[in-house]
Amino acid sequence: MSQKKVDAYKAEKKNRKANAIKEKKQKKFRSILVWVILGAVITGLVVALVFTFRGAATTATDPFQASQFLLQDYGDVQGTYVEPTEAPTEAPTEGTQAAN
Repeated sequence: MSQKKVDAYKAEKKNRKANAIKEKKQKKFRSILVWVILGAVITGLVVALVFTFRGAATTATDPFQASQFLLQDYGDVQGTYVEPTEAPTEAPTEGTQAAN
């Protein structure tokens, strides 16, 4: 063996333990990353399927129920919105004012 190969072997042997630990960490990280991505993809598919079938069921029974959440009150767009108050009470009549 040439001196260059001997030096490379000694350097690799010197760092063997550290490299093994580093490779184990990388393998564990890749494994966790794959499971997280797989979980996200499966969750996305399930959510998409649920909304697809649930949306189809609501539109088949009641076409207005599916888009009800889109309706908003735009009464105050021009500043003309009036807050709802309690029902107006009856105005006092002349007879009740005279009694006071």
